Amino acid sequence: MSDFSFPKKERLKQRKAIQAIFAARQSLGSYPIRIFYRLQPRAQGDPAILQGVSVAKRKFKKAPDRNLLKRRLREAYRLNKPNWLASLPHEGLQLQMMWVYVGHKAEALSSIQKAAEKSRLRLQQKLAEEATF
Repeated sequence: MSDFSFPKKERLKQRKAIQAIFAARQSLGSYPIRIFYRLQPRAQGDPAILQGVSVAKRKFKKAPDRNLLKRRLREAYRLNKPNWLASLPHEGLQLQMMWVYVGHKAEALSSIQKAAEKSRLRLQQKLAEEATF
């Protein structure tokens, strides 16, 4: 049985780590999400993937709307977590991701999941290309 949980230790919360992800300028996207990421060496006991979500206050003024979209982003990741773990090139790396909602209107969970799957496949392809060099 696959682990579809999303515990707190797998959530990206540290301000410095989030700033480092955006500073790395590695991103890919599929509407309505853009995923910023970076690979780090993984320490013993650390999770393989750290994930954070963000929805712009400029586009969604009301907090309940932002919270709904953040919940949908987290759920899209959680349901596809085994696929994300399988996408990592090897176990010595930690993938740190920040999912940013870039859509102008609230999309359904199914469209967010499709976009996340497209992004995962693109990321897997990028990582495979980088590993060959």
